[in-house]
Amino acid sequence: MLRRVFALAASVFVLMSLISCDTSTGEDLLIPGPDSPGEKVILSETEIAGIVDRNLDILVKKDTQYSLEGECINDHPEAFSAIVALGEDALPYLTELGQNVRGYDYSVENYQRILARYAAYTIQPELYTLTYPSPDGKYVLKWAPTTFVTMLDPFMGTMYNISVIDIQTGKTAIACAEFFEEESSLHWSPDSRYAAVSAGYRHSYRDVYVFYMASGDCILLPGEEELETLLEKDLTYYDAATDDEFSCVHILFDEWGTDTVTARIMLSSVVGGGVEIGSYTYDLAKREIISCDLYE
Repeated sequence: MLRRVFALAASVFVLMSLISCDTSTGEDLLIPGPDSPGEKVILSETEIAGIVDRNLDILVKKDTQYSLEGECINDHPEAFSAIVALGEDALPYLTELGQNVRGYDYSVENYQRILARYAAYTIQPELYTLTYPSPDGKYVLKWAPTTFVTMLDPFMGTMYNISVIDIQTGKTAIACAEFFEEESSLHWSPDSRYAAVSAGYRHSYRDVYVFYMASGDCILLPGEEELETLLEKDLTYYDAATDDEFSCVHILFDEWGTDTVTARIMLSSVVGGGVEIGSYTYDLAKREIISCDLYE
C-alpha cells in the first residue's frame, strides 16, 4: 500500500512542479465583438487561431508556479472563456493542438497544448469522454477526464473518473471517485450485473474495481494488505538468476463466476518484469475471499 502511495505521490509531485500559469493582469484578450447586438461574428480560421494562441499565451507562462488546468484557468478565467466562447468553430484548431501533447516535454508550448485539449473538452465533452455499454444495453460505463496534465507522464496518460449511467433514466447509478488511466481494462459480466475495471501505475501496482449494478457499489477487490494478512506472509519473490526482487503487487481480472470474480496475483519489480504467483476467488455478495491458491 505504501509503495502505491509513494509511487503516485512522486509522479504527481513531478507534474505539479513543472506547469506554470501567468498571474499578471491587464492582458488584451483579442475577443472581437459584433458590429451590432445579436449579430454573430464570423471569424476566419486564421482569426480563430490567433485568438486561441493569444489567450493560451496569457494562460501559460514560464515565470510562475504550477497549476492543474482548473487552477490555471482560475487565474485568468476571462482568457479561457475567450477560447471557449469561440465554440465548435475552434474545435479543429484546438484538437490539432491537443493531439500533439508530448510526454516528458515541459515546455510552455506543450502546456499550452494541454490547455487547448482541455478547452476542446469543455466545448464538446464527447471528444474525450469514453463510453462502454453493457451487454444488455441497460447501462453504460462512462470515463470522464479529470485532467490532461498527467499526459506528461506517458505511463499515466489521461486520468478519468468512472461512473455507471442508467441508459433509461440518464441518471448516474454508480459513481467512483478513483482515478483510472486510459489503458484500464474493462470486463462486463455476461449478465450485465457486474463490470470489472483495472487501474494502476506502471510497475508499482494494479487494482481491480467491480461495479455492482444491483447495489450501486464500487467494490475494490482485496490487494496487497488484505492478502498478506490472510496469508500471514509478505508477498515477495526473489529471482536468484536475475537478482531481482518482485514485491510490487498487481491484481488482475481473470474470470466471472456466479456472484464471484476470480483474480490473478502478480508481482513485479520496480524496473519491470513480472511473475504470477497465484489467484483468489472473491464472493461479491459476502464481500470476502472464499479461496486463495498460491503456486509453488
